[in-house]
Amino acid sequence: MSPVFESQDVIGLSKKISEKSLAGYYNPYTKFNWTDSVDTGKLWVDADLLSVYGTPYIDELSKEQLINLSKWESINFYSLNVHGIKELINEMVNRIHHPRYKSISQFLHHFIGEENEHMWFFAEFCNRYGRIYPSKAIPGLGKEDQDIEDFIVFSRVVIFEEIVDYYNSKVGGNTEVHPLIKDINYYHHIDESRHVAFGRGIIKALFSALKEKLDEQELEGIRTYLAAYMKSSLEQLYSPSAYRDAGIPTPHDFRRKVMNHPGRTESHKKMIKRTFNFFESIGAIRKEDEKHVCEFINH
Repeated sequence: MSPVFESQDVIGLSKKISEKSLAGYYNPYTKFNWTDSVDTGKLWVDADLLSVYGTPYIDELSKEQLINLSKWESINFYSLNVHGIKELINEMVNRIHHPRYKSISQFLHHFIGEENEHMWFFAEFCNRYGRIYPSKAIPGLGKEDQDIEDFIVFSRVVIFEEIVDYYNSKVGGNTEVHPLIKDINYYHHIDESRHVAFGRGIIKALFSALKEKLDEQELEGIRTYLAAYMKSSLEQLYSPSAYRDAGIPTPHDFRRKVMNHPGRTESHKKMIKRTFNFFESIGAIRKEDEKHVCEFINH
């Protein structure tokens, strides 16, 4: 058993979020209007979510090319959701009925159910309007200590979900995109706000416990891993497959040029700001790591 998962704070949070999940439930299989096409002659996302935003390459592409790029970068983003959610579900299934996590088992049932439904509608979108791009797994920290493993797993969940939510919250409020695109992003944003709230509570409690049992070198190893994971998560938004499907020549070279352009640093900071500030506030990452996470120059 873990004192973290037996604490009244965690038990109370689990109950509160579970109640919100029940109150906010909707049936995703009947919720959305799946049209034959989502092409509207407009961008599929906000312009500042395109990987070329803030670089001179955005001016080199025609309006038609930008729309096409927005389509395939959307497909890449939804594919990342499919693979990321599958990883999250696997981790939670392995925990759901273990005695260590008994106090949060009820919430994990809601979490797994909601994430499975999210995975379905993102996969459905990709299969209807594009294809599911293959995944590029980011390795774990490789520690046998269960407290460290739990902290890393829940940290990965929150980092992944908050980057996704930055995207969802913008597109979910964009009246210019196709209504289906708007709806999927809006409802995913609502659901993820609950998951992030729970994840943050668990992370804060777990890291507080880790600071009591680990030496500074071990804590530094965790901080270094989290910074690397944040950076790798941002890197996956630059997809050679999306560039290729958008008709951009030499997609790998284009990816390198766009990703490393200094004009992208500000976009990275905006995407990761809320997440980075949270981990910094609990001492799980260093302020000086922000530059490493967000600047891809000469990467």
